[in-house]
Amino acid sequence: MESTTYSTQVKALATRIQVSSGPGNRINETLPPKPHRGWSSEDETNEKGMLITPKRITTVGTWNVRTLLAIGATEMLMHELERLKWDVIGISETHWTGIQECCVKGYTIISSGREEGHSSGVGLILTREAQRSLISYTATSDRIISARFQTRNGMVTICQVYAPTADADDDTIDAFYIDLQEEINKIPKRDALILMGD
Repeated sequence: MESTTYSTQVKALATRIQVSSGPGNRINETLPPKPHRGWSSEDETNEKGMLITPKRITTVGTWNVRTLLAIGATEMLMHELERLKWDVIGISETHWTGIQECCVKGYTIISSGREEGHSSGVGLILTREAQRSLISYTATSDRIISARFQTRNGMVTICQVYAPTADADDDTIDAFYIDLQEEINKIPKRDALILMGD
């Protein structure tokens, strides 16, 4: 599979929603703190659309989903993820084909799979905040996908991988690690790198 890079640029209007502060409400976890002395409202507007800032905790994780081919599997995954606080989740073994970008319940899923046959496959699930800070993503193969995000102090590249098992033949294992090293070499040296997967 040939490596392809996609770029997105989105402008979103910032809105505030009044929400009660009752139990089970996560309003204090998702909104940045109000400006205080030494932190101007200009800083607040500059941080919108940035994945990592000093004012909020960014959570990145990975999950081997086994398959998302079954009817309702994606919705069930999103339902489970709504119980957690996260910004970017890497998924492996999606079993989807080709390169896809879709929206489910307001979250964006970018994925890369084989052109034929429903096996392997990787993807990244992004919250709205992560979507706003997404600069580009690269679907290297059905086992490697990476995305580059704007942060307060520069850029961060998140790379989700699905490595072959020890039972795979040596050629498959070698090809995977060669592709992974080539992808890492393409990442700008100043970028922070998060490499995760299964």
